[in-house]
Formats: sequence, C-alpha cells, structure tokens
Amino acid sequence: MPPDWPSVASEVVAHAQELIRLRTVNPPGDEAVVAQYLAASLARAGIESTLIETAPGRAAVRAVLHARRATAGAVMLVAHMDTVGVEDAAWSVPPFAAEIRDGYLYGRGAIDDKGMLAVNLVTMLVLARDIAARELTLARDVVFLATPDEETGGAAGMEWLVRNAPQALQAEYAINEGGRVRVAPDGSRTVLLQVAEKSSHIVTITARGVAGHAGVPRADNAIVALGRALAAIGEFASDPAHGVSPTILQAGFKSNVIPADATATLNARTRPGESVDAVVAELRRLVANPAVEVRVTERGDEAPASSDETPMYTAIADSARAIDPGVTVMPYVSNGVTDSARLRLLGVQAYGVLPFPLTLEDEGRMHGADERVPIDALAYGVRLVHGAVRRIAGRG
Repeated sequence: MPPDWPSVASEVVAHAQELIRLRTVNPPGDEAVVAQYLAASLARAGIESTLIETAPGRAAVRAVLHARRATAGAVMLVAHMDTVGVEDAAWSVPPFAAEIRDGYLYGRGAIDDKGMLAVNLVTMLVLARDIAARELTLARDVVFLATPDEETGGAAGMEWLVRNAPQALQAEYAINEGGRVRVAPDGSRTVLLQVAEKSSHIVTITARGVAGHAGVPRADNAIVALGRALAAIGEFASDPAHGVSPTILQAGFKSNVIPADATATLNARTRPGESVDAVVAELRRLVANPAVEVRVTERGDEAPASSDETPMYTAIADSARAIDPGVTVMPYVSNGVTDSARLRLLGVQAYGVLPFPLTLEDEGRMHGADERVPIDALAYGVRLVHGAVRRIAGRG
C-alpha cells in the first residue's frame, strides 16, 4: 500500500516547525541542538544514527537504512542544519516562531534548508515503515546526512567531513539542495535539477599611489585609480555569464590624507570547466594600469558536473512526473554554492533538488525577510524524494 500521504503531510510540517524553532544562525551555528533532535526522531523509528562532532557545539548526523544484500552504491540524502541571520524588524512574523499563515509556514530556514531537512527526515521514516511492512526491499543503502556550517563555507561542516571522516560520505548518488521546482504564473511547474554549480572565488583589486596631504591633489591618487579600474570592468562584471560582483571597498583612514592604497574585493563565480585565472586575465586587460594589481586571493572548489544520464537523474525525473505528468524536467547549473561541490569532487553524482514548488516571488525570500514555504510544498517534497529513493534503491 502507498503511504498515508495526508498523515505524512502533517508529519513533515510538524518536524519543519520544530527545526525552525531550534535557532541555528551561523555564525555561531550551534547545530548540535538540531543534531540531537534528528537523532532522537530517527531513534523513535528504530533507526540508529551517529553524531560526528566537528567543533564544540557543532555536529553532523549520519544514519543508514541498510540493504540486506547491497548490489549497488548508496544513495545519500543531504541537507544542512544552519541558517543565515535575520533582520527582525524586516519580518512581519517572528522569524523563529514557525507560524502558519494563509497556507504558508514562515520562518528562517523554511526554504534554506530546514524544510528540506524535514523532508529528508520524514523520507527516512516513511522508508523505514515501508521496509517494516515488507513493502520495500533495498538494493542499496540509503544514507541520511545532516551537515553543519554550510552557510559560511563548511570549515566545520562538509569540508571537515571530507578531511576527517570521508568514510561517512561514501555513496554513489546524493540528493541535496540547489535545484528548483519553479511554478510559473499559469501554474505549470518546471523541475530544475542541479547537476553543477558555479565555483565561488575571491578576487582582490588593489590600486597603489603615493600618500599625501589632501590639500595637494595627486594624479596618482589610489582611490581615483581604483574607481577607474572598477568602472573599466563594470560592463564585464554585470554580465551574469561572467558572474563577477564587487562586494567590499576599503580605502583611507582620515579625511585630510590621501591613502597610499585602495582595495576592492570581488566575488567571482566560474562555470564548470572555466578557470578563474582566465577571468582575472580579462580583468587585468580591462584595467590596463600597472599601478593596479588584480589577483585571486581565495579559490573555490572547482567541481565537475554530475551526469544527466544516470539512473538517479532518471529516478528523480520519473518521481516528479508521477506526481505531475505535465511537469518539465531539465538539468540546471546554479549560481549558488552548496555542499554538493565537495561531494562531486569525491566522485559522488550529486543532484540538487530543493523539492518545493515555489513561485519566483517566494524563491526571492530565501535569505531574506518573511522566508516561507507553502504547506502543500512540504508534502510534495516528501513525495518527490521518497519516490526517487524507492526507484533508485528499491530491489526490482
């Protein structure tokens, strides 16, 4: 028999509310409280889990539904437990109260990423019930992984796990955040399955001149040189295909002193196979000033793309079509960076889903004020992920 979907819908909403109420704004994160909640929820269903401490007050959670005789590599359900911060005054509801209004669940993390964390948790619980009822036999292990510290780069999260506990990440496939289920104004849906993401790099532009009294203007004023450099790269930087955005300016310390240098920090996003060094070379050509230095100061993970021709990609697409036969499914490269990049570097074929049908307006609330997810979308998320896992991991 299929799961009792109305009951499952109530279950996932309840878990999402509890997760949102556990405040894990990063920094500092303090994700251990969510890790303990997840472990207890899994334990009540008879699923043993392991807490992997990555830093004081921070931990990852890993649990496995084991296949009796695995004939293929594991599939891993990934979500992160931390959230970005909030500006309370900009919200119309308390950001950590998990209020339900007009068919929406409001709260920081509702979309990114506690909603998906709840979906993955409930998917594990439903799969465990499927197995107990002898309605499902696994041909591969199903791994649940909740990570800390995704929002600030993963030094105490996925990066830590890669360096210190790579055995916890062994899987053939992974489902993570990063994709979209986009709802058009006419109500039609498009599932954008993230198969790759742009890498995030930090580029620093430093202009140098001669310091002096502000009462004596200088042609080699470092601030003026930096301004001209930024103007020169402006059109290039504004092209989404290049993905270069100035984000920080630093210059001067006193109003009557011309500084010796001025600096701009840029965030550069490169597509799979594109070199950040090539981007920097183009920026240097545009600036064309020997007094202005352009260099890469921090390199992101340049991960390969996952294939859109694997059984996992097909399983997700087929699950979406089983819910909505008219849905369009297509591969997608995201601008945002997720934990999937490091998984792909380990050889895991990772797919970003974010399994909630959302309008562009609601997508835009991610990391912003009044973040919310439709109640119906949470139930849809469990059906989508559960269906994909049963297709890829079920025997026969």
